[in-house]
Amino acid sequence: MKKKKIMAAALTAALMLSLCGCNNETNNSQDDKNESVSDSSADNSSESNSSEDSAEENSSEENSSEDSSTQSSSESSEAPETPEKASMWDYIPEIPVTDASLFEYSFSDELGGMIVTKYLGDSPNVRIPDTLDGQPVIGVDFSNLKMKLTELVMPDTVKAYNLDEKYFPEYINIPGDALGFALSDYTEIKGVYIGEGVAEIGEYAFRGCTNLTTINIPDSVLEIDDYAFMNCTSLSNITLGSGLTIIDNYAFQGCTSLENIELPNSVQGIDSWAFSGCTKLESITLPDSVVEIGYDVFENCTALKSAVLGNGLKEIGQGTFSNCTSLVDVTIGNSVTEIDAFAFENCTSLTSLNLPDSVVEVANSAFDGCDNLTSITYKGETYTP
Repeated sequence: MKKKKIMAAALTAALMLSLCGCNNETNNSQDDKNESVSDSSADNSSESNSSEDSAEENSSEENSSEDSSTQSSSESSEAPETPEKASMWDYIPEIPVTDASLFEYSFSDELGGMIVTKYLGDSPNVRIPDTLDGQPVIGVDFSNLKMKLTELVMPDTVKAYNLDEKYFPEYINIPGDALGFALSDYTEIKGVYIGEGVAEIGEYAFRGCTNLTTINIPDSVLEIDDYAFMNCTSLSNITLGSGLTIIDNYAFQGCTSLENIELPNSVQGIDSWAFSGCTKLESITLPDSVVEIGYDVFENCTALKSAVLGNGLKEIGQGTFSNCTSLVDVTIGNSVTEIDAFAFENCTSLTSLNLPDSVVEVANSAFDGCDNLTSITYKGETYTP
């Protein structure tokens, strides 16, 4: 692919900063002040003694005034509240703990805890106790469960679980110590809470969960793998944790209900097609931590109106905003050096664009189909594509 290079103009000469010091004058002035203070100290001492009595009276009045002022200040101003961290019940409905007598279970010498093997109740909402007979619950085997659950809440100590796909609950938590999970194409699931400790959302983990509306990504998660949430067409609310570094290929492709997603400052890379086809996504901000993105990351995000690319990104990849027909406002960080082929292809609402001085290379086809783009500003000059 041939590319048209925008050559950077020669840099102007560096400005020299000059410091002006007045140290000698300052020292002389300070000596004069010391002599003046020494001569007048005796006179000031006698005046000071005569005013001590009245000063004490004034002091008592001032203290009284300060006390009332402090009280008034404390009443009128309150300390700002620290926002509470989202809990499990912000993602799935809160339910009471199910009575221990409604479970069959056995102790595992190998794992050092209880494994729940059967549910004897008739309520579709099941919350397993943290301990049974004083031992932690470390496993759940409901493979023989023959009733549809609405919700299942497991203790954080659970390391493995087995559920019948036909009776999978609508709401579930994934304990942080769980060895692995894959809920791909479980179309009944609506809400998921993932516990702290999970390090990766694996390939296809929730792909095709078309009724999934809300889920959290805890701070412990470092990577969202390929296809993890692909075609979760009802997903409208997702919270990304502060430890996330990589969003892989197709991770959120086709999440057609996703209107907003906030990327934490920990994210470093976003792979190809990660958010392509998110047709309700209206704005996106790449933090300064993002240094690399793949192909077609926001392709066909037809509702996208605003995009901010942070000061860490080096290259706007091929097809990044292709067919983003509503895009009108783009801010490009001052670290971008290259704009690849079809990067803004068919952005028909885009009328103007400012390129930072750091840009040195723009592909010929970068703005193909941008019929209303009439001005590109670069280093103080305006160009017509």
